[in-house]
Amino acid sequence: MSFFQLRSQSGNCWPLLPKNTLAPIWNAYLTLDRTQWLGRAEIEHHQLSQARSLLDHCVQHVPYYGKLLAEHELSVGSIQSMDEFRRIPLLSRRTWQEQFDDFCAHELPEDTVALDEDNTSGTSGVPVRILKTNVFYLWWFAFYLRDL
Repeated sequence: MSFFQLRSQSGNCWPLLPKNTLAPIWNAYLTLDRTQWLGRAEIEHHQLSQARSLLDHCVQHVPYYGKLLAEHELSVGSIQSMDEFRRIPLLSRRTWQEQFDDFCAHELPEDTVALDEDNTSGTSGVPVRILKTNVFYLWWFAFYLRDL
């Protein structure tokens, strides 16, 4: 399977374009390439924006995070800096293993599709279960292209 195909216009053979099904991966790769040299403040701004969006979803649809933020009197709206974001307690491996069902979202974000489950190797003890979505694979392949 070729990653690129020619433009559909007759006689136009350059530049090559990714096939429609692979275009999101190529776009993610280009985003990584374009943003890797941003300054620290701009990277943190984008990271915080994405973290708040993810956290908002988790508070609404992932039981563990709804309880955790309530216990620590945190809200998505109160997190305006990376220092405030770091007030969310770190997740331990044991907590993940013991409360796995509370980490499963009752609803996935729009255009996110649950695909499969995997496990870590368990070299440090008990394997960890991992649920994968189309978004996981999108970024996995984008990072792989970047590595190449």
